[in-house]
Amino acid sequence: MDTAKEKLIESAKWAFDQLNAYYKNDLTGRPDALKLKEAIEQAERARTPEETHFFDLAKEVWDREGETEIDDDAVVSVSENGAYVQAWVWVDA
Repeated sequence: MDTAKEKLIESAKWAFDQLNAYYKNDLTGRPDALKLKEAIEQAERARTPEETHFFDLAKEVWDREGETEIDDDAVVSVSENGAYVQAWVWVDA
C-alpha cells in the first residue's frame, strides 16, 4: 500500500474513533459514522482471487512505464463481463 493511501486510512480511522467517542460507542442512527467504517474496511481488505486475476491481466496488457501505469493498490471493480482496473495515464504538457 502506498503512503498516501495509508495516511488516508489512518485519518479516516481517527475520524471514526472521534465520532465513536463523541457518541459514547453508540452509533445507532449515525449512518455517516457507519459509512465511514465501511469505507475503511473496504480500503483495508485484500483482493479476492477474481479481482487479483483481473489486476494481473491488466498489469500484463496495459502497464507501460511513462504511458499507462497501474499502482499495486489500484482499485479493481468486477462486473459480469469483465472489470475496471484503476490506472494512471500520462498526458504531455
